[in-house]
Amino acid sequence: MSKKIRPMKVSLPDDHIVRFWNVVKSLVEPFGIDRVKEVNHYVELLGEAVDRHVNEAQGKPSREHKRKLARKRFIAIFKRRYLFMTDFEYDTVLSGVEVKLIDQALDALEKKGVESDEYLKWQFETFLVDNPKFCPPNIKQMCSDFFLKEFFYANKESIKQKQQDEILKKEVLDLVARARVLIRSAGDKQEQEEVKKVLKAYRSGGMGVSELRKKIESMEG
Repeated sequence: MSKKIRPMKVSLPDDHIVRFWNVVKSLVEPFGIDRVKEVNHYVELLGEAVDRHVNEAQGKPSREHKRKLARKRFIAIFKRRYLFMTDFEYDTVLSGVEVKLIDQALDALEKKGVESDEYLKWQFETFLVDNPKFCPPNIKQMCSDFFLKEFFYANKESIKQKQQDEILKKEVLDLVARARVLIRSAGDKQEQEEVKKVLKAYRSGGMGVSELRKKIESMEG
């Protein structure tokens, strides 16, 4: 009786697996797989499996994985708000083009420091209420340049303030990091206590960012 030959186990490098997945993705739209809901579902599962493998191997989430999560969140929020507005499920199967549009919209929102839930909240609760001619909405509309510009213009002051706050936050984090370096490299305990006193004064509200900057720069001397 012949012995059964077991297939060899081959360990593929991560870049080979990612390239394989990129080839599969490139074939989805040309072959119309994105329009076949049952089949496309398994393609998405395959993509998630590839993501999990790569993330586990690297020990951190990839940019593609983060984008996929952001995209799913955008779609889920849109569908929930669509159901609330229309009393109908949004059961349209998204095409590859619409997926790319979502990614482009997410990029535009990210550059302005805006979360997708904030954007969709304004669209459904403000813009569409004032402009019922666009109802019922669809995802392609939400990702269009026109809808995005309407949002950016109407919220330009709050977006500007948010961007300034983000710049200030980064500056404070940098100053605190520099203060910790001063503490570690201090020649004696008195010098350490002086730096700690400055940080404590800032955290308690007794000192502004500009004064904190001057103090740290002076100590760095």
